[in-house]
Amino acid sequence: MKFEKRWELVTRNTEEIITPKELEELLRKKKKFNFYLGIAPTGPFHLGHLINLVKCMDIAKAGGDCTLLIADFHAYLDDMKTPWELMKIRSDYWEMCIKSIWDKALPVEIVRGSSYQRKPEYMEKVLKAIALVTVTRAKRAAREITRMETPKVSELVYPVMMDMDVIALNADLEVGGIDQRGAFMLGREVLPELGYTPEVDVCMPLIPGLREPGTKMSSSIPGSCITVHDDPEDIKNKIEMAYCPAGDTKDNPITSICKFILFPRCGKLRVKREKKYGGDITFESYKGLKEAFIEERLHPADLKRAVADKLIEMLEPVRKKVKSRPEVLRKFKKSLD
Repeated sequence: MKFEKRWELVTRNTEEIITPKELEELLRKKKKFNFYLGIAPTGPFHLGHLINLVKCMDIAKAGGDCTLLIADFHAYLDDMKTPWELMKIRSDYWEMCIKSIWDKALPVEIVRGSSYQRKPEYMEKVLKAIALVTVTRAKRAAREITRMETPKVSELVYPVMMDMDVIALNADLEVGGIDQRGAFMLGREVLPELGYTPEVDVCMPLIPGLREPGTKMSSSIPGSCITVHDDPEDIKNKIEMAYCPAGDTKDNPITSICKFILFPRCGKLRVKREKKYGGDITFESYKGLKEAFIEERLHPADLKRAVADKLIEMLEPVRKKVKSRPEVLRKFKKSLD
C-alpha cells in the first residue's frame, strides 16, 4: 500500500496527531508497526468507545499490528469505578463486545492489563517513572481521564501507568480520545528520561451525547448513549429522540455517528425517502452527506431513520453474540447494581 493511502487511513477523522512528523517517519520506515488502544472496563460498551475501535481498524489496514488492552487495573485505579472483585466480570463483557465488532479480516491481540502489570519488571518501570513526576504534573495529566473528585494517589499513578504500557506492549503508536492528551504528553516528558522513545499518539474526538449539545456520550448521562448490544427498537427510539438540528453539524451526534463510525466502517449510507421528497439517495462519503445536510437537502428525520437502520445492521453480530452468551451480560449488568 502506498504511503499516501496509509497516511490517509491513519489520520482521517482524527482530532490531533502527536506528532505528524514522527508519524510520517514511522510510516515511511516501517511497513509493519505495533500500536495499541487501552480501554478501561467500567460501564457499558457504547458508541463513544466504538470511535476508537473503528480508528484501530483503519490503522490495522495501514499495516499496524493491533493490541487492544483491556485495562482492568486502570478501571479500579480510577476511584474504584470498577471494584477489584468485579474486574474479571466487566473485562469478560468488554472482550465479548470487542470481539463481536472487530473486523475478522484484520489481526488483533486482546490482552488484559492484569496479565503483565503485576510483574516485577513492569512495576520497576512504574516506580522509576513516578519518582520523576510531581504531584502537580500528575494531576494535570489525570484530570480529564479520571474522576478526580477527591483526588486519590491511584488516580495520579493512572496516567504514569498508561505511559509504561507503551513500553510493555512495545508500541510504536497509541490510539486514544483527545481527553487522554495530558497522559500522552506526560509520556513524552518521562519516557526519554528513562531511556525510551515516545510513541506517536493518535487523538480521536469525543462523540457528542444524544440528548444535550455540549456533552459527550456517556453511560452516566441518561439517554445520551447507545450501547453496542441495544435492541433494534431501543436504537430507533434513541436516535429518533436525539438532538439533530436541521442544517447544523456542530455538536450533532447523528452526523458525528456518520462521520466517525458508519462511513469508516461501512463505506456508504443509503437514505430512503418518498419520491415527493427526492427519492432514495446513497451517499458514498461523509463529505457528500454533510453538504446535503447543511444545505438542507437532507432532512434530519430521513437521516435519523437511515442511521438507525445502519446501526442496527452493523451491530447485529454483537446482539447475536450477547444472546449466545447471556450469562456474560447478566453478570455485567448485576455488577452495575
